[in-house]
Amino acid sequence: MSHYSTRSRTRLQTADVALQQVFSEVDPRYPNTILEGKRTDEQQWKNVEKGVSQTMESMHLFDPSEAVDAAPDPLAWPNVKQLVREIADLLSTHVPREQRGKLNALISLHVKDVARWYHFGGYVQGTADQMYRHGEVPRKVRWGGDWDSDRVFSDQNFDDLPHFELS
Repeated sequence: MSHYSTRSRTRLQTADVALQQVFSEVDPRYPNTILEGKRTDEQQWKNVEKGVSQTMESMHLFDPSEAVDAAPDPLAWPNVKQLVREIADLLSTHVPREQRGKLNALISLHVKDVARWYHFGGYVQGTADQMYRHGEVPRKVRWGGDWDSDRVFSDQNFDDLPHFELS
């Protein structure tokens, strides 16, 4: 049974049928929100200007879209700026012994927030790979957290954790 809201279903319907099939398989076991499917040139240009996209040759621009942005539920973005600010405040005081627990808790919370995205990305990739191997979808899916699909994350220079595209 799908957990998708009307908005998520509408966004997913703008994507290639292969992506629709993959995310329809993912959602009952790993609830998620579809953030975006097809984009206009204007939307893409704004994303490039904001730095959340790097190219005007996005897979989101195809009709149907060959990319989907999706996030694990409940939707929560890691707040990197706040984390850096709070850590800087703590470090500026040379981290007295009584503050070290707070520093460790902040770092741990951030790591867990980011790990949730990698866990979701791996789940989607595993589902898509299995569907491809069984001939259920005609193309593989590439994830924006591992652009070269080598399962090595430290070699990425642009992390787009919500992004999944046909390859």
